[in-house]
Amino acid sequence: MYNKFCTFQLLVSHGANTRDVNKKGSTALHEAAQEAHIAESAVAALVEANNDPAFLNDRNNDGNTALIEAAAMSYWEEDKDARG
Repeated sequence: MYNKFCTFQLLVSHGANTRDVNKKGSTALHEAAQEAHIAESAVAALVEANNDPAFLNDRNNDGNTALIEAAAMSYWEEDKDARG
C-alpha cells in the first residue's frame, strides 16, 4: 500500500494530469476515494495539486463524483465489518 501511494505522489509531483480519466471515466480522485488506506493522503495531495476546484464535481461513467464513491466505499466497509 505504501508503494502505491509513493508512486502516486511521484506522479503528481512531476505534473501528472490528475483529471485524465480511465475507461470507467474515473479520475485519480475517484480512484483515491475508493482506496480507504490511502484516501485521505491522496485526496489531500490531489486537492493541493489542482487549481480548479471544479474537479471535485467530475463524474465518472456511472455519474458518480469522488464523494459519492467515498461514501459508497464507507458504507460497504461498515457493512462488511458488521457482518464479521
